[in-house]
Amino acid sequence: PAEAEAAPEAEVAVADSEADALFDEEFDLQPAGFPDPFETPNRVVLGFNQAVDLPVLDPVTRLYRFVLPDPVRRALNRFFDNLNSSQVLVNDMLQLEWHDAWICTARLGINSTLGLAGFFDPASSLGFERHISDFGQTLALSGAPSGTYLILPLLGPTTVRDGIGLGVDALLHPTFYAM
Repeated sequence: PAEAEAAPEAEVAVADSEADALFDEEFDLQPAGFPDPFETPNRVVLGFNQAVDLPVLDPVTRLYRFVLPDPVRRALNRFFDNLNSSQVLVNDMLQLEWHDAWICTARLGINSTLGLAGFFDPASSLGFERHISDFGQTLALSGAPSGTYLILPLLGPTTVRDGIGLGVDALLHPTFYAM
């Protein structure tokens, strides 16, 4: 009886000392990192963005915040969000999101009139909440893969799909044509 109890321990000791082929192979097959075919240009653009950020963009941001009080900055954000509604509406329709398209249309009408060109947001008080819809989402819903990680000058990190989406959204934004 005492030998029967000792036998399982001996088997465990033998099993622990032997290599587990499946376990060892698992570690051998681990990739060293994620493939990044744009690593070199991404690093160059990241360096450019960092070089521009501190000496140029940070002072501009600080000046903007110093000159314009918070309520004015928020009103300007609402104005540009209202202008951006046309781009959101087009993407809602492309995504066949009819309820969201209706909400966006109602918000645009209410905020453009009662909200004085969008500087105020009475639509939210009336239950028409703002949402975001962009062409990157439209591409994703149509089955387009995200693509490779990409860093854009001044805009920062994205993927190829969302980078293309940014370009299309810019064309759908009314301020693109005002410049």
